[in-house]
Amino acid sequence: MTTDDSEADAPVRDGRVAVYRSGATDAVGGGLALPDGLVVTCAHVVNLALGLPMFRAQPPVAPGAPLPGLVLLPAVGGGTAAPADGGAVRLLEWIPATHPDGRPLTAGSQNEWEGDLALLQREPAAGSAGGESAPAEWGHARRGDTVFAWYGRDHIRPVEATVRSVAPTWISMSSAGSTVGFAPGFSGSPVWHPQRQQVLGLVVGAQGDNGFAIPTRQIWRHLGHRLRPLPEDVPVEPEVRALVLQSLAEPQQLAACAVWLGKELSLPRPIGPPATPEALFAAAALWGRRGAVTLLAAADRYAGSPEHRQLLRAGTRRLYPDLVLTVSEHQELLARLYSAEQLPTPLELVRLALPYGPEPERALTDMADAVAFVEPCSRGLHQLPSVVRLAEHAAARTGAPQLGELLRMWSTRVAERLEVAPLAQALREDAQEAAAAPAVRLVRVQVELLRASEGYRCAIAVRDSGGVTRVALKEHTPRGLEEIALSLSRIIETESAGHEHGLVVEFLVEPEQLGLELEWWELAPYPGVTRELGTVHQVLLRRPRAWRRHAVGRTLRWKKLGYTDPLVVDGQDGPLDARTLYKQLMLAEDIGCVAIHADRRTSLALAAVAACEGIPAVLWLRHSDCADAAGSLRALLAGGGARELPQRVRRRRIEASPRSGGSELVGHHLALMWEDPDWSFPDLDLTPPLPSTPVPPAPVPATPVPATPVPATPVPAAPVPPAPVPATPAHPTPMHPTPAHPTQEG
Repeated sequence: MTTDDSEADAPVRDGRVAVYRSGATDAVGGGLALPDGLVVTCAHVVNLALGLPMFRAQPPVAPGAPLPGLVLLPAVGGGTAAPADGGAVRLLEWIPATHPDGRPLTAGSQNEWEGDLALLQREPAAGSAGGESAPAEWGHARRGDTVFAWYGRDHIRPVEATVRSVAPTWISMSSAGSTVGFAPGFSGSPVWHPQRQQVLGLVVGAQGDNGFAIPTRQIWRHLGHRLRPLPEDVPVEPEVRALVLQSLAEPQQLAACAVWLGKELSLPRPIGPPATPEALFAAAALWGRRGAVTLLAAADRYAGSPEHRQLLRAGTRRLYPDLVLTVSEHQELLARLYSAEQLPTPLELVRLALPYGPEPERALTDMADAVAFVEPCSRGLHQLPSVVRLAEHAAARTGAPQLGELLRMWSTRVAERLEVAPLAQALREDAQEAAAAPAVRLVRVQVELLRASEGYRCAIAVRDSGGVTRVALKEHTPRGLEEIALSLSRIIETESAGHEHGLVVEFLVEPEQLGLELEWWELAPYPGVTRELGTVHQVLLRRPRAWRRHAVGRTLRWKKLGYTDPLVVDGQDGPLDARTLYKQLMLAEDIGCVAIHADRRTSLALAAVAACEGIPAVLWLRHSDCADAAGSLRALLAGGGARELPQRVRRRRIEASPRSGGSELVGHHLALMWEDPDWSFPDLDLTPPLPSTPVPPAPVPATPVPATPVPATPVPAAPVPPAPVPATPAHPTPMHPTPAHPTQEG
């Protein structure tokens, strides 16, 4: 293992700087020394050294002012950092950490961020030697590179990591197998390639075994006006070079293209003068493939002839088939979508943009995922890109009129650049009309069953599309399941006649009755065709009342449903127990769906844990021994969005109808507990009234009572008070314990 102890690594060893808080014995991070006394490090390292919030966006001091309390020392060494140990330090440039869309970053962020750079000027301490060592050469990371990174000061061995991916803003590295892992205190230190003898970036963060670094291109994009030029590492395709060079033959074309390109790439300084082709290529390379698309769009804007423009557009579609937007268009769209408070979910926007397109194979956690999924679709010649469709549908459905107007202005600019503005206008009218149409609300038939000594007490309510609930049946006398199924079939037949969008049938049962195969109840048959309840309508289970008082955080988990991957609990992966699942759900508060593959008893126990923890979608198999149960369960979950799981379960039940010989398929054994907080279940009160208590007869004394002499004059009879009758309760006494503080359940 090559480390900084070898002379071959002398450039990076001598250039590594430790950043201290004055008086501290350990460094808060590192930095890289540059010529002329400059030091580049992370902005959050400077904040930590000064005792400020890590991602504070405001500069700690004005540019050019000294940074009191911050000390820079050589990384090789140690000791206590006194204020005068490293000489005065001044702040020259401040690039705060932000989200990709420009929003300020907050502590605890788990997503990739941009910026996070500080350029410092170090003044030699009094009495120190003047010379500088040769600076380390800069280079570009490539996937598969083996690199080293150091803690702020040199008292532990370096991390040896492998570059997993290189994006425009971050390098992702894995330290798996290294004796030392990434940890706080590495930020700001250089990432060193020992074979090529190059600095590839600065460490910026870590998560588990993975480390992340700011690539040299990104550092140069923000601070290049103060740094030496980067070596060119084939930043753009040779064909892109040829297209640009033949389209921009005149100096005035290059100059105009350079101005527009600098704005589209959000460069802090203009390109040139002079605006040379190499300067354009170097600027575009800072943003990777999207930078090349932006360069081609700039050349298209200032090309000398229609033939050149046609060649540029054809080359863009051929070389970058998955990209449509320029750098600034992409950033602005994300900024608009992230700033909206009322928008459809990412998956809903994808479906609006791609009404006949493919379903995502993984959960879309945010708007950036939705844009990335949609952008490669429908981008042929004279076609309206699907990413513009997404923006128009978002504009039509946002609750903020001003944001909707900004999104429409964005889509107009993109459509005009691509010369498809009439198509965008037509789509805008359709999107607004679709958003104004009333949403279809399905009628819900809600059935509650309460186990009695001989059968079940039953109540059936119908909630119409307007949200009005009425009780269609309420039986306190226990009845058999076949008789209840017949009554339910009649009610469904009556309700179906007036609603063309179908019904949802919900069952509320006690925990012990969750094994009832209610979805296979037979409905009134068509001539010659027997129909099952679960194949004609969506059949869902609701959380039993006994579990409802335990359910916590259900509204939050419902909001996360569809944004995160479901949790699959598979008995084939190892022993299952309720305690392990409970711990998993407590640690992951964003899980909205749990799927269980285990034996019948274990499945019900785990479903109880998930329901009590507020999981809105719980899916399990009543019999786990059907063919390829685990694989079919995972395929069902991956077949579309989590919000459409009830429809997909119904389709599986249609395939597994026992009338068509499908009783061995997974669909025949699926049970789905679905708890939408907006779908309230009425309290139908199935507890029977107590019988009235008979009035006991008046007691007869055993000893004869002597007769009282009757006076000759008649005496008026005194009024006799009525015998007391025990009071009958005004409300029936429940048959099961009632909580002292009842909670309102939805």
